[in-house]
Amino acid sequence: MAHLRVENFRVFGAAAQSEGETDASLDLSFTAGTNVLVGENDSGKTAIIDAIRLCLQTAASDYYRVSQDDFHLGKGGRAETFTIVCGFTALSTEEQAVFLELLTHDRGGAAWLCVTFKAQRMDPVRNRVSVTTRTGPDGNGPALDGAARELLRATYLRPLRDAEAELRSGRGSRLSQILAGYPAMKDQGIDDYAPEGDDPPSTLVGILRRAEHDILDNDAVADVSQDINSAYLQRFAIGDDVLRAKISVATDATLARALERLELDLFTESDEWTRRGLGYNNALFMAAELLLLGKSELAPLLLIEEPEAHLHPQLQTRIMDLLRDKAQGPQEGGRAPVQVILTTHSPQLASSTPVECLILVVKGRTFPLRRGITRLTGEDYAFLTRFLDVTKANMFFARGLAIVEGDAEAIILPALATALGMAFNERGVSVVNVGHVGLFRYSHVF
Repeated sequence: MAHLRVENFRVFGAAAQSEGETDASLDLSFTAGTNVLVGENDSGKTAIIDAIRLCLQTAASDYYRVSQDDFHLGKGGRAETFTIVCGFTALSTEEQAVFLELLTHDRGGAAWLCVTFKAQRMDPVRNRVSVTTRTGPDGNGPALDGAARELLRATYLRPLRDAEAELRSGRGSRLSQILAGYPAMKDQGIDDYAPEGDDPPSTLVGILRRAEHDILDNDAVADVSQDINSAYLQRFAIGDDVLRAKISVATDATLARALERLELDLFTESDEWTRRGLGYNNALFMAAELLLLGKSELAPLLLIEEPEAHLHPQLQTRIMDLLRDKAQGPQEGGRAPVQVILTTHSPQLASSTPVECLILVVKGRTFPLRRGITRLTGEDYAFLTRFLDVTKANMFFARGLAIVEGDAEAIILPALATALGMAFNERGVSVVNVGHVGLFRYSHVF
């Protein structure tokens, strides 16, 4: 996804209608690789992720229901409509062929795909909202049909996710959805079990059918079934209506049911299972999602809120390295790299991310730091990539900054502010000790 435009959705207001008006809407471009949204709480980071979720929908079974609170509340009251536009450019020949009837062409002849989501308040009392998703920059193109929508769905990892529950077996489990999309599973839905044959089944459905057959032949199961039928169900019979019970593994031996019986766990090097903490289960869940994304034929999109959840600093850095690796260059089998858009409050992640991949989000305004659109020089980018550590990365989340040269200033300035009754902590001011005279390398970020 190359571009996102949002009007009257949550913190983002209306676009300027005339010269001199303030433009409160969102107009944000992304890189094809990793995009890291940084900023303090309630600045608009989650609103950006949710806008993409609404427009493209997500691969998981969770459903986003538009509510009255999603409409921007400004000085003139709550907006009646909001619009979200997701634009896709630099489409490959294969992608243009897939979305052929939905494409828009600019004056230069370049083809791009534009998906427009519109919502309108219908009945505020009953919280009724009318929504439409169509193609075209103004939402006047063909509707986004089922096949095209499925291909555009993003993968979304919510904040404070219960990774252990997501990887557990059960009806409609996320793991079963991930496995169902894995290419190697395509032929596992064939029933190759032959009760009279000697060859064991090789597909999951065949194995499930054999398990059902063996369980039915089990003496204990047969005794229970016989006891239920003879001692109880026969007494419920009326006329010729005779009820009979049968114990089996599943009512339908399908690939979906077979996958729903699988779960993913972490084991030790000695192959012994032990309950792991939230952090490692979170890492396992992200690995499973990336496994599926890495097999996508079209350019996949991964949305993550707070990937640092439950992870210690060193593991945060490892996760960020993995995400950047999956977002750079062609993957195995020539597949397209994964585009990653994530939010974070972690200075650890911000410091381990190249500066040009960061997007500052401040009170509903966005400031991408990629090359060519900032006042940072090539030397500034090289310097910050080398010297921007975890402590200095606090500047991306602060409301005010005191950039100082050494330890003496870092100690005395907060003390002076406190003595004057203007403590830095109370006002969201961070002290960035650069340790040398390269102060302007950091100030140029702003």
